[in-house]
Amino acid sequence: MGLFWGLSPSDSVPRHIRFSFRARGDGAIQVLFYRYVDTADKDNPDRFRKHTFNRKLQKTYGNGGKFKLTPETATYSGEYTIPAGEWCAIVLQRAGSSSPATVADVSVVVVDE
Repeated sequence: MGLFWGLSPSDSVPRHIRFSFRARGDGAIQVLFYRYVDTADKDNPDRFRKHTFNRKLQKTYGNGGKFKLTPETATYSGEYTIPAGEWCAIVLQRAGSSSPATVADVSVVVVDE
């Protein structure tokens, strides 16, 4: 499951975010952040996109943590800092079990600093 999240790619400062989700099941949920950088439009350097995405996936992922699930629904949360000039997608990935898990109420908010 992935949720795309980002602010203006021209932001010159990192953005600190807080995430939470409710889940139940066996095994664990690994939270990853796929990191993207927009490239400037060659024809107009002040624009980052023109009709298509000029977005590049970074080679490393951000780590939001690994959360051990329980049979009862519980709330899990963590924090991550989006580097300056980047977008990210939060990805909740199953870890340690092939049995189903239920995930609900995913929330991502920018933390005011």
